[in-house]
Amino acid sequence: MISLGTLADALAPPLIEEPLKLDKTEVVERGAEQGPPPEPAEIPIVSIGRPRAWLTDNIPPSPGDGWAATSPAIHEDERVLLLRMACSFRPRSDRVKIVWARFTARLIGDNERLRAPIAVNLYPDSVEVERKVTRRVALSPSLTLMEVEVGLGEIGATVEYPAVEPIISAAGNDTDVLSWDFSESPGHAVRGAKLLMAVVVAPAEMRRLEVACGIQADLRYRGLRWPSWLGGADPRYEAAHRVVAWQQA
Repeated sequence: MISLGTLADALAPPLIEEPLKLDKTEVVERGAEQGPPPEPAEIPIVSIGRPRAWLTDNIPPSPGDGWAATSPAIHEDERVLLLRMACSFRPRSDRVKIVWARFTARLIGDNERLRAPIAVNLYPDSVEVERKVTRRVALSPSLTLMEVEVGLGEIGATVEYPAVEPIISAAGNDTDVLSWDFSESPGHAVRGAKLLMAVVVAPAEMRRLEVACGIQADLRYRGLRWPSWLGGADPRYEAAHRVVAWQQA
């Protein structure tokens, strides 16, 4: 059984923990004149946890259905990893709010001659309503991260979310560049910790998985929206900071 740990484990120690960096070249709001930027002490602090992945040699069957612990979606020359990532948003002033943020991660294999690792399932995929405080997430034979009753599933984690969660939208299935967008909901700016997971399919010859990740965000301050970022303006660039999430012993 694979233990993914808790949300706190996914964030500590952080890969990056700094105030967002303002992009002062433009203001997003149309028709608005650019005013003075927020004070440095008011800029929200963002943490990015160190990505970590686990090799899943045996895909667990769905509870009670009698399936073998294999999946027809995986070929003999492929392997499956479960990738865990996390980020958190910590406001430092009521005057500066995060109204939108995008966490982006690029998957990088260790051999350019091999096809790139890709994500075949992302969690959470979409959140548009209030969520229960606690859910258990398990990996199914079809390589889907699904919510199940506590105690079911061989590979999984207990995920905690606030009672009211800003809208979340994931993108990047079947690609090597994944993203999650967090948008404010009425009366609730983007804040708090977020646990993110992906089922990754990679060539069996791959011996190391690296991840380059970063965050873009829009801050609202005095009626204006200020673009900002952390960890690299675009993790798809070769110059982006990369970290090893999994390596074969």
